[in-house]
Amino acid sequence: MGRGARIELLLFVVAGACGLYGFGLPRFGFPYEPPPKADALRIVTWNVGAARDFGVDVDAGDVAARVIATIADLQPDLCVLQEVSRDFAVRIATELDADRMVSRPARGRGVALLSWSGRLDPEGGDEYVHAVYRKGRRRLRLVGMHAHPWSATERNEEIGRAVTVLEKGRADVRVLAGDLNLDVDIGGGRDLFTEDEHLDVQTYNYVAERLADAAAGTGPTAEPDRRLDYVFVGGAQVRDAGVWKGRRVGAMDHHPVVVDLEWK
Repeated sequence: MGRGARIELLLFVVAGACGLYGFGLPRFGFPYEPPPKADALRIVTWNVGAARDFGVDVDAGDVAARVIATIADLQPDLCVLQEVSRDFAVRIATELDADRMVSRPARGRGVALLSWSGRLDPEGGDEYVHAVYRKGRRRLRLVGMHAHPWSATERNEEIGRAVTVLEKGRADVRVLAGDLNLDVDIGGGRDLFTEDEHLDVQTYNYVAERLADAAAGTGPTAEPDRRLDYVFVGGAQVRDAGVWKGRRVGAMDHHPVVVDLEWK
């Protein structure tokens, strides 16, 4: 093969890789680092529950400080936390000077929503947080949740109710965020934690038909090598998204998922 042919082949491979990246395949060799958010609207979802280290309270000592430091570094406009106590959510809101904090017990899987730089109006809900966020002239309707970890049927019903709620009322942008416990990589041999992967795939498709999976293709969100945490978006263009690894604390098994939306 001549030099010119080798160059053409190399360019073809690079172009193909870029095309595949555009369709949401993993960013091989390029760990995600959250960029400056500039004028984007940043949404973060993070399950911080296992930071309790199986008995040690999450808001004790260095564990809490490191969780708070990560959120501070990200400077989100909206942050959805799962498996978080109300006391810890209040501490985060206080130390980071959040404009508003809403929390729900969510059937023992506590969920909290914190907001900055905009107006947040809670809309109720017991198994999720539901609120309308206004910044500038745009209105964003968000449901944050922690779906059932052990039952595909329960997950299906909870997520279905969340989508129904999300579709009601006025909004320019709609967001479903949280630990949905959907690991739909059928070829990955990850059926250890679900009794009905087919139903999980159906549930994922139901949401994906209505909203874009903003962080698709950016890698696993939980250990070991699982994708359970999502930000689904409708009505806004995704500028950037990724899974920020290396921020887990104690026995945590989830990474924060970061999504930047175009917001003008």
